[in-house]
Amino acid sequence: MPMGSTVTRDEVIVLQKVGRAPLRYVGVGNRVSAEIDLTLSAADDLDRMVEAIEAFGDAEGLPLKTVMTLNLIFEEIVTNVINHGSKDGSATIEVTALRSGDLIEGTVRDDGTPFDPLARQSPDTTASLEEREIGGLGVHLVRTMSQDLHYMREGRHNVLRFAIGIEEG
Repeated sequence: MPMGSTVTRDEVIVLQKVGRAPLRYVGVGNRVSAEIDLTLSAADDLDRMVEAIEAFGDAEGLPLKTVMTLNLIFEEIVTNVINHGSKDGSATIEVTALRSGDLIEGTVRDDGTPFDPLARQSPDTTASLEEREIGGLGVHLVRTMSQDLHYMREGRHNVLRFAIGIEEG
């Protein structure tokens, strides 16, 4: 289907494998957009996630800076789920990203231990390393780099949604 064709948001046009990175093309308004739709189950799957993000960036013509920001945010969230969200590191993690105008909307959904990362107080980044508590910098980084960051618990799943602006450069 050519770019710019009119389709509904729910209509899946193509499922394409880019390396091991699944992308699908969906209609958003009157435009066709690439979407990451990936399920991870272990730290070994992080390489697949990076491939998917890079393929998404290529398909959407995103600046490298935006792709790197998106990758860093997803990597921080997913690594936290793998390391802290499941007892044995076996949580199932769904990662999605979609371009919506000048924003990239991302979602991480997992079946790990209930945890609202936004309920945690931001670390004191002005304190010396010796005075700082361990942990919390990844969540702080995600808060700083994203917009519209929201957590909710849906049944047995943690759902963290965010958006980032498309950066120049």
